[in-house]
Amino acid sequence: MLMVQASANSTTMALQKAILVYGVAKRNLYDPDQSLAITHATINDVEMKSGAPVLKAGRLMTQSDLNELVTGLSQSQSLSVPSWIDTTMLALGAGRMIWYTPACQRAMFFKTSSFTKDTFEAQGQLPTPGLVWLVMQGALYVYAYKGSGRPDKETKLYQAPFFNVWSQGKVCTGNAAMPVGDNAAIPHMWVDAFFGSNFTHPNFKEKDRLVKGVCPIDFWKAMTEKPLPVFPEGRLVDLPLTVADLLAPDLNQKLGNIDRAAGEF
Repeated sequence: MLMVQASANSTTMALQKAILVYGVAKRNLYDPDQSLAITHATINDVEMKSGAPVLKAGRLMTQSDLNELVTGLSQSQSLSVPSWIDTTMLALGAGRMIWYTPACQRAMFFKTSSFTKDTFEAQGQLPTPGLVWLVMQGALYVYAYKGSGRPDKETKLYQAPFFNVWSQGKVCTGNAAMPVGDNAAIPHMWVDAFFGSNFTHPNFKEKDRLVKGVCPIDFWKAMTEKPLPVFPEGRLVDLPLTVADLLAPDLNQKLGNIDRAAGEF
């Protein structure tokens, strides 16, 4: 029998219930976690027989059950030191972390690639638009927005105009070292990993889909040769998304409704 001794008040806790999680195998090749898509969970009573726990029939877990579980664990396992909340954070919870970075100049590194001709090797301190970032299921997404202030839920999103980003906003990390463990909860670690990697090639070939009105390779090559002071927002490509959509329960469906760019690989 599982027994837990709580040192704070010498209370002995015994196994009472079990939660069983059910799901189906994932078939989305673009999902980094292809192991299981969770569909539902049950709460089962536990009966002790001959000193061993035996599961009894369960019932479906409800939203109320989930809220009670989260509240109880948060209180019993809370940290003794308060956690700092990053001022760029927009939303946190339900398996997602959403934050923004205002328009600024950043060091960017370009490397040649065998995937696409005319790629180039260069580096420089280059202008970037305001960006809204999303981490979900271990994957990184990035979108652009116009203006320099803090985005709100109504803020319209645009295609991030960078190499290594697919047309639905997901980042192709390749061999880049992305944050893991405790570092995965720190926004700037993801940003540093993204801009610290090499920009090798556009992830699709459709015209006016990554940078409006100009070939993305020509755009960034010209930018490294003669950087502009700010990113030209007129070059941003519309997406049918707002910040509020990133919070929506049906986000995956919304992303799936965005037409994939021609020649995406």
